[in-house]
Parts: sequence; C-alpha cells; structure tokens
Amino acid sequence: MIHMKVILYLALAAALCAQTTADWKCHIIADDDDSTFEPAEPHPLKYFTTTRLQEMRKRIAGEQGVEPSQGLVGMGGSVRELGRIAGFSIEEVRYNFADQPRFNAKSILVKTGSDEYREIYHLEATPMGQVHETVLIGAGLTNILFTMYRTSGHPGSAFYDRFWIGKDGPVRADFKPIWQAVEKVVPKESFILDASVSSSAPTLTLSARIQDYNNDAASGHLGYADVRFNLNRGRAVVVGAKYQP
Repeated sequence: MIHMKVILYLALAAALCAQTTADWKCHIIADDDDSTFEPAEPHPLKYFTTTRLQEMRKRIAGEQGVEPSQGLVGMGGSVRELGRIAGFSIEEVRYNFADQPRFNAKSILVKTGSDEYREIYHLEATPMGQVHETVLIGAGLTNILFTMYRTSGHPGSAFYDRFWIGKDGPVRADFKPIWQAVEKVVPKESFILDASVSSSAPTLTLSARIQDYNNDAASGHLGYADVRFNLNRGRAVVVGAKYQP
C-alpha cells in the first residue's frame, strides 16, 4: 500500500509538473519587426550551445548567399548562471561571432531537470542593434529578470523583456503601468533612450533616460524618469514616479 501511494504521488507530481511547464512560452525576437511566442520545449544544455549555433550559421549564411561553412566562422556560445528564483536555476547563453562582431544573440534558460532547460527568451543573431546583458534584481520577496535590446537608427526602438518567476514558472511581467507613469511626468516630444531596473527595497525602481525626439545627440538628453514599483504576480504596481531634468 505504501509503495502504491508513493507511485501515485510521483505520478501526480509528474503530471502537475508537465501541466505547468507545458504552458511556458519563449519570446523569440528574429529582427526589429518579427517577435513571436512559441512553446518552451525542453532540451539539454548542449542543444543551446551547439545545435542552436549550427542553426544560426545555416540561417545567416542563407541570408548572405554563401555556403554555411563560409559564413560566421569562429562563433561560440558561453553560459552564465544568473541565479536562482523560486527554486529554478536561471542561465543565460551569449552567442558571439568572431569574424563578424556585429552579429550576436542570446538566450535565457530556466533549468527544469538534471539536464533539461526551457528557453523563455531568444534574440536571434542580428546585424543591427545592441544586446544588453540580462540582470536579476531582487527586493524583498520580489525578483525579476530584466533584459533590453536596442535597434539602430533614429530614434531607435528599445525592446524590454522582463520576467517574474514564481513556483509555477515564468510570467512575462506587465510593465504597461510603468510606461504610463513615465509618459505622465516627462516632457512631450521625448522618448525613452534606455532604461534599467534596480533594487530600492522594499520596492524596485525603473530609471529611464529621456531623450529629445528631434535630437538624438548628447545635447538632446533631457533628464531621467524614476518609477518605483512592486510586482503582483508579474504585473507592475506603481508606487511613485518623478522626473529629474
């Protein structure tokens, strides 16, 4: 009877785990205008450090009109552990290309087994833009993964990805209340050049650098907007906002 109970318990635990991870999504950014969400399928770490590199080599070589063996030689992937959230180990894979430094890419992985990882964010190798490192910020019981990708051109576009991770897995955090709070306090005809999130326990703070929309030079810098907030299961709850010229 005891053995039967153990078997039933393990089966139930496996079913619950499958149910939660089956709903996980990966945000994939292929280029400035191509952003999709796909199921976060489980893979061993080698898939992301080896197979993924080969896939990117083949894709980019095709775009360049050359054989895969001729494009993007000397590329490699490095793994960096960001930390642990809600019992999950979070890791980042950065892809670098020696012969074409302007190409780079990254993935954010959540470890769900001994050698099982699910990708929740993937930025494809792109010839334009700037890729920023992923940071893990915590304030009290609130933890968030924050990453940014900036496109080229004027005024350029910044793609911010942020994930709140609970015991059931990752949730793409809703920052809409924060962007609305920034819009209310900054001058008109301005835009967010870049932003960062830091801990200001017991809250978190997003600091945004504000730029004149018609002047992307250093002289066009207008000031900073700081928004203090908490997260309620992934949704930002604004505590206060101010603008500093």
